[in-house]
Amino acid sequence: MHAAGVAWQMHLYGGVGHSFTDPSHDGLRPGIRYDRRSDERSWKAMIDLFEEVLPASR
Repeated sequence: MHAAGVAWQMHLYGGVGHSFTDPSHDGLRPGIRYDRRSDERSWKAMIDLFEEVLPASR
C-alpha cells in the first residue's frame, strides 16, 4: 500500500467478538457478541470515511 502511494487506515476494536455491530447477538455462541460502544465507534468511522471520500450531495 505504501509503495502504491495509497493512504490507508486500519481500525481494530480490541476485546470484541465477531458480529459486534449486530444487537441480536447475545453472546451465547463463543466469540460472537454485540458490543454497543464498538458498534458506535465503527459506525462513526464509516461515516467519517464516507464524508472524506464521497462527494457531498447538493
